[in-house]
Amino acid sequence: MSKLQQNLWQLYQSTVFEWQSSSPDFDDFAIITAHNPRGNVCCAEENMLLHQQFLQELLLGDLRFAPIVGCAPDNSHRELSLAVACDLPYALELARRWQQNAIYWVAQNQLYLYSVLISMPRA
Repeated sequence: MSKLQQNLWQLYQSTVFEWQSSSPDFDDFAIITAHNPRGNVCCAEENMLLHQQFLQELLLGDLRFAPIVGCAPDNSHRELSLAVACDLPYALELARRWQQNAIYWVAQNQLYLYSVLISMPRA
């Protein structure tokens, strides 16, 4: 595990979330973004295009989802994400397809962080 991966993992662990509307009534769900694949920072336009493509995939798959933003605690970084009602294996598959290093999983009102493309333990 590289120093960059360790730093990213620490940032992921400190993420806070803001619902963009009222929180959905999903039992278990994943929080996934399409922004910044592999942790490489993209411009706002590219991130918005990725987000729109991700939305299209979820709509075509007839999945329920709700917008949510992942933020640094000081609000210095924000990523538009989606809370997706699906099972954990499918959420991990989605994250791999969208080249995400990690996802958040919410089960029974508990938040978990899962590594996807980087080799880090679940926190």
